[in-house]
Amino acid sequence: MANKAQNYTPKYTSKMSGLPNIGNTCFMNSILQCLFASPGLNEYFLKSAHDDELNTKSKTKGRLAEAYA
Repeated sequence: MANKAQNYTPKYTSKMSGLPNIGNTCFMNSILQCLFASPGLNEYFLKSAHDDELNTKSKTKGRLAEAYA
C-alpha cells in the first residue's frame, strides 16, 4: 500500500495557508503553527542557547532539539 503523502497532489489557491491535510497532518500543522508563533522559543534555538541543555542520554539523544534549531 502506497503512502498517502507520496500520492497527494495539493490544489493551492492564493488564499491558502498552513499545510494541506493528508490524514493526520492537522496535528503536525497545529503544532508547527504554535512553535513558529513563539518568538521567544525560536530565538532561544536560533541563538544556540539550547546547546548546554541538550539531553544526550535521552532516547532521541537531543536530535529533535537540534533538528528544530
